[in-house]
Amino acid sequence: MAQGFGIMSFSDAASVAVVVDGHAHLDAVSDVENSLKEAYEKGVVAVVGVGMDLSSNRTILELANRFPRRVYPAVGLHPWKVNARGLDEELEFVCQHLPEAIALGEVGLDYKMKDTKALQIEAFQILLREAARLDKPAITHSRFSHARTLQLLSESNVRRAVFHWYSGPDDVLDIR
Repeated sequence: MAQGFGIMSFSDAASVAVVVDGHAHLDAVSDVENSLKEAYEKGVVAVVGVGMDLSSNRTILELANRFPRRVYPAVGLHPWKVNARGLDEELEFVCQHLPEAIALGEVGLDYKMKDTKALQIEAFQILLREAARLDKPAITHSRFSHARTLQLLSESNVRRAVFHWYSGPDDVLDIR
């Protein structure tokens, strides 16, 4: 079996398609073991489990330990979960556990949540700096914040990013 997302060797699978679910909120799945089994039977060899906050990050890390070579953790702080109360603890946890994760995520900006816009930017910048330092890809959410999300990614020196939720115009991503 080939390995997943950043550690996958495609040379072993010259004529076989390798399918990796690059973004799953496994903490919201009631029967993870059975769901992973079903996915594997349908050809999904690995799943990147993304975290959104302290609780889901802990769950994703536990699932990665419980299902090695099937679940790869990404730890993050989703913009919907950013608020002043507990922000330092959330950021500290992600930064502490990012070295054992395959990616940073899910992180980003969601300007529909106007009341936390400044905090979202601050948290996103802190986490992107850490991802760049560790050379981790960033799994980003960008709703109504497309240009600013891309700008912060570019300024951070993160070399690889996945836009998980991108609904902006194509010309924003034209970075030639």
